[in-house]
Amino acid sequence: MHHMQLTPDVLNAPMFANSWHMLVCTLCAGANPAPYDYQPYFYSREFNLSWQFYGQLDSPDRVVTWGSLDEDAAKASAAPNGPAPKFGAYWIRGGRIIGAFVEGPTGDESHALKVLVKAAPAAPADLNELKTDGIDWALNAKLASLQL
Repeated sequence: MHHMQLTPDVLNAPMFANSWHMLVCTLCAGANPAPYDYQPYFYSREFNLSWQFYGQLDSPDRVVTWGSLDEDAAKASAAPNGPAPKFGAYWIRGGRIIGAFVEGPTGDESHALKVLVKAAPAAPADLNELKTDGIDWALNAKLASLQL
C-alpha cells in the first residue's frame, strides 16, 4: 500500500479532496477500501501545445521516438491557431513498454496510452513498428487483447 503525506496543499487539491473524503467515509463505515491504483502521469497545456506522459521514465533500455517537429512545423504551431504538432515516444525496458509520451493527443489517444502503459505489453520485435505507426500502434488491432 502506498503511503502519502497529507499536507494542506494536497488535501485542498479538488481531485484529491474528493478521493480523500470518499476514503474517510469508507473507513468510517467499516469497509475495506480498494488498493490505491497508482500510475505516474504528467502533462502540460500551454497555448495550442499540450503533452501527456504515462508510466516510468527511469532506466529504459530504449526510447523509440515517432513523428517529427522540424523548424517549419515549430514555427507553424507557434502561430495563433496554428496546427498542433503530433509526435511522441515509447519507453522500453526488459522488452516491455513502460512509458509513453504524446504531443497533442486526442481523448482516445490519451486513454489508449494510459491503458497501454498500465498493461506494459511486450514491445514488437521490430521496434521500427513503433516508429512508423506512432500513436496508431496503441490504437490499432495489434493491442485488441488489451481492450482499448
